[in-house]
Amino acid sequence: MALVGCFVQADESCTHATDSISVVAHLVDNGTDVRAEIDFDGSDRSSFPDPLELCEDDRLEIGGRAPRRTDRIDRVVYSVNFPLADAPRELDFVLDRKEHDSVEFSIALPPAFAVVAPTVDQPLSRAADFMLLWDPPNAGSTIRIGVTETIGDGVCIDTLLDEHDYKSLAGVDVDDSGSWTVPASSLESPIGGDCDAVYTFTRFGDAPYPDVFSAGGYLESRVERAVPFLSTP
Repeated sequence: MALVGCFVQADESCTHATDSISVVAHLVDNGTDVRAEIDFDGSDRSSFPDPLELCEDDRLEIGGRAPRRTDRIDRVVYSVNFPLADAPRELDFVLDRKEHDSVEFSIALPPAFAVVAPTVDQPLSRAADFMLLWDPPNAGSTIRIGVTETIGDGVCIDTLLDEHDYKSLAGVDVDDSGSWTVPASSLESPIGGDCDAVYTFTRFGDAPYPDVFSAGGYLESRVERAVPFLSTP
């Protein structure tokens, strides 16, 4: 591994046994398409990254397709995209290795849903309670609710209550019951006036990590929905 410009230069995967490689894989339904991606690392990711690129003897397929490679600052990502209407809800990841143990695993998406309230660009007063609605619910699970601002991270809205800190990186996890009330004044504006913002809803699925890989990675599936709204005094 070496630094080249602003990128970490990847080692070849052939030099690593399967049980010394950690993987991070995502399967995401964002309401427009379904994207699957995976990256490989020659460490447990607890310190400086040791990204791997697939060598000629290691062949990867995702959902039966050869993935596209994207070089990022700290890793090499292999991905496929499917139009939402044609996308499967479960995808197989197959890593066929000539010199080491091959691996096959699947990731399934949680049930899709639609946001009922708010509607796109709906004005919502910060001085009044508002009930978020989505359908269908997913009983026995949780859904993550967040707030972002249209322009960058924004400084127009604050969420200062711990149990309603929607602007935190972690958002707020609530029962996936199909409704959640945002109390009056849990959204505040230090500058007053109207604020362009977005409610985000994220439902996560279960994706067990294959024990043939090294510790330090994880698999994740999620369904994401985002609805812009106008936050008013």
